[in-house]
Amino acid sequence: MNFKLLAEGLHHFKETEKGRDIVSEKVERYAKQYAETNRISNLVQNIKNLMKNASFTLDQAFNNLEVSDKDRVIVTKELQEESLRINSMQ
Repeated sequence: MNFKLLAEGLHHFKETEKGRDIVSEKVERYAKQYAETNRISNLVQNIKNLMKNASFTLDQAFNNLEVSDKDRVIVTKELQEESLRINSMQ
């Protein structure tokens, strides 16, 4: 690979205001997506812990954690997909 050609292509992103704006926007978008993914993952784990350790039903766990309707849909889907993966491995 020609590193000079690569360096010239990256010049636009590193040394122009428009290029820096593009990179900044992409990094910000990635960070938001990463944070949301981790938030949902943590919420799923907290719900699973309540269901296992406190013998809560799914609805009780949702209510206890004050989970929004939107997140309830997402978490339910995640739990169903996880259950399907586990069942398909057995």
